[in-house]
Amino acid sequence: MKITQAGAFYTSQMTSFPVIHLTLQEVKGLTLKDAYEMLISLIQELYDEHHDFLDSDHLSLENKRYFQRVWIGRDPVTGERASIADDKRSP
Repeated sequence: MKITQAGAFYTSQMTSFPVIHLTLQEVKGLTLKDAYEMLISLIQELYDEHHDFLDSDHLSLENKRYFQRVWIGRDPVTGERASIADDKRSP
């Protein structure tokens, strides 16, 4: 919201950079666990939409492996189940 209030310079930049849009409006649940699982599902859907990053040179091999762990829920090297919570760092 602050960006749209900042003026024409900032709003003109909005389509110049890749943006991933995530809204928490759909994250609902009767328990924290349910809400967390819905959030994980939304994040995995975003990874699915942007899986073409795996073919780019913009990610290191380590970040591609992290991407795959989040996207498919398994470590691509070990095959072990994985989740976003396995790695607290940003890719």
